[in-house]
This record gives sequence, C-alpha cells and structure tokens, in this order.
Amino acid sequence: MGLLAICDNDFLAKLTRFGLLNSFESRIRRERGRISYQPSIEGTFDLQNKVGSNLKLPKFEHRDQLRKFVEKHTSISLDDCGKRLVTCCYMVNGIDVGDAVWLAAAACDSNSVVYTHDKNALRAVAREKACTQVNNRLSGRVRCLEQEMLMQIDDVGFAVVRAGVAAEPEADKAMINAFCQPNATRAAAKTKLIEYIEKLRAETGNLLGQ
Repeated sequence: MGLLAICDNDFLAKLTRFGLLNSFESRIRRERGRISYQPSIEGTFDLQNKVGSNLKLPKFEHRDQLRKFVEKHTSISLDDCGKRLVTCCYMVNGIDVGDAVWLAAAACDSNSVVYTHDKNALRAVAREKACTQVNNRLSGRVRCLEQEMLMQIDDVGFAVVRAGVAAEPEADKAMINAFCQPNATRAAAKTKLIEYIEKLRAETGNLLGQ
C-alpha cells in the first residue's frame, strides 16, 4: 500500500480553485496512495452550499467539486498516539485545533506525507518547544503548496497551471507572482517557486521533503 496523503483544508481549496485537484488525485492514485482530509472541511467551505458566500471557496462549482472529492476519500482520524500528541501543539501560537489534528495524525503515521499550505503552522512546529515530538516525527514528510505546483507543471504542463492560476487571481498572490507576470515562462515560474520553497525551508528546519 502506498503513502497516505494527509491534506489540510487550504491546500485542497487552492488546488480546487486552480483546477488542479483532479490531477493531484490522479497522481496519488498512480502511486497507489490514499488521501485523507481534515474533518472540518465541509463546514469550513460550506460544501453543502447552505450559504451564499465563502471567502476561501466563493464559487458554488468549486464547492461541488470539492464535495465530490471528499465523498471519495476519508477524514483524518487519530489513533492513541495521535490523541496523545494532539495536545502538544494545540493552542501554540500559529496552530489551531484543526491544525493540531492533521499534525498529530501525520506525526503518528510514518507512512504518511502532509500536503499543506499552512506556513504559520509549519513555522510554529519548528519553533515551539512544545512541538518537538511532532517536529521530529514529521522530519522530511511535509510538502507545501509550492512543491505541489512544481509537480503540477510536470504533470499537466506550464500552460495548464498558468491558466488555472490566472483564472483565480484572488486565490494566492504568490502564485500570481510566479505564473502570471508578463514575462512568465516555465523556467521562470519554477525558479520563483523554488525561491519560495527554500525560504520556507530556512524557516522550518527539516520539515519539508525534497
């Protein structure tokens, strides 16, 4: 059995808005992996479309797409180890209870990889003494959104990724900066993404994988 991809809410929302959720899912499946999502995802993004506006996922079609994705996969769960570790980082500055759940679940499953866009949570894990166990257990098993976007360029092509980012200019300023400058090229976008990754790596120690 392949690795378990533990995904935070913002990571999945960004891929949905960029039209890249299906290609991410397809790659994990090709690698015989599984996907888990945060238990709070339905409420966070109003996937049942009960209200008219959601700032992080404002379009109904995106919510429908993410809802269908969620129906195919499983919610993150905590074993006994996770239940012990979840209290280590909870209430640390930069980590909320939802973050603590995916951090603890991944820390206790050595066959998992975290996919996240929550840089504040990663910085807190690397910085705070209370998170030392989680930090040590997650070493090299975290992938940030910028790393995923590098993979997407290789999977679906620069033009497809650029079009997806350009279609959602309010979704992520860093991605607009990487993909949608007038002189943007595949090589230039990769260079900018790598700059972001290395900056985050310098702030988070050994958490990020290669």
